[in-house]
Amino acid sequence: MKPLDFSGLTAPADAIAARADEGLRTPWGPIRVGVDGMGHRHVLVPVPAKLKLRSDHRSGGIHIDPRLLEEDGTVVPFLDIACRKPALFDLFQVIAGEMLDGLNRDPQPPDAICIGVLDRWRALLAAEASDAPSLELLEGLFGELQHLLALAHLGNRALRAWTGPDKATQDFRGPGCSLEVKATTRRAGWVVGISSVDQLDAPPGVDLFLSVWKLEVDDASGTSVPELIEQVRARGIDAAELYERVSRAGLPPAGLEAARAVRFRVLGHRVWPVTGAFPRIVASSFVGGALPVGIATLQYSLDLTALTASPAEVAALAALHQRLLGSEP
Repeated sequence: MKPLDFSGLTAPADAIAARADEGLRTPWGPIRVGVDGMGHRHVLVPVPAKLKLRSDHRSGGIHIDPRLLEEDGTVVPFLDIACRKPALFDLFQVIAGEMLDGLNRDPQPPDAICIGVLDRWRALLAAEASDAPSLELLEGLFGELQHLLALAHLGNRALRAWTGPDKATQDFRGPGCSLEVKATTRRAGWVVGISSVDQLDAPPGVDLFLSVWKLEVDDASGTSVPELIEQVRARGIDAAELYERVSRAGLPPAGLEAARAVRFRVLGHRVWPVTGAFPRIVASSFVGGALPVGIATLQYSLDLTALTASPAEVAALAALHQRLLGSEP
């Protein structure tokens, strides 16, 4: 669906300024996009006259109500889908798009369709962002989403392979293989942080790989994390499940607007197989095969700049993506 365009709309208090969008139609005619005096955004769906419609105010961010508006001297009935929180404007585009898709393929009453879509998103809409997302969080998500984008053409299996949001030891897992993803804006070398002795350790029979993305903050030509999310969604991934996993990864819907202001450009990307000779600290590095008594956690920096092992080639990376999804290369 093409983006909803709210630009140039302003309204006095207690009123809605709206215009028809001929490119977005329902069985009852084109929708109207609108803005009210509080700055809330509205998608107004024309509905049959005298149709009894329900309201839904169970989500604090998005409300659904019947509404009458006057157009060219005639009172016209609408179903009004309103986004009342600016921090959710990004996600409102996605949810409203699902509602419009449903209205064009489902014979149910329009209020039932829209409330049913909102039910899918209700728990996620309740997630609040306490602070703007950190650069470190956005770097990590950017790297993981790059791989998810490469996997997404094979559908929701890609989401099941993405284990980072579940706080798993590695960020992607498939049959007999795992992928740990790191990203950094550090200019010198290929230096990344390792958060535990388990992160670069794999059970017997599991091939482990380390992916490192070297990034640069570039407001002019870079790509933001929300833009990457949209690219993944455009490949057919279920939107509600995708955004729910992104939220669990640390970026709830209320943080998407702030995240859109940070854009990255890829300077380089390497993927190494983590074999026996790979530099790392794991449990077997210690006497007894475990951290010494009294040490709860261990974090360290790994410098891959002078590593003699060659990064995986593009063909090998494509084969790895296939393995993560349980497919043959």
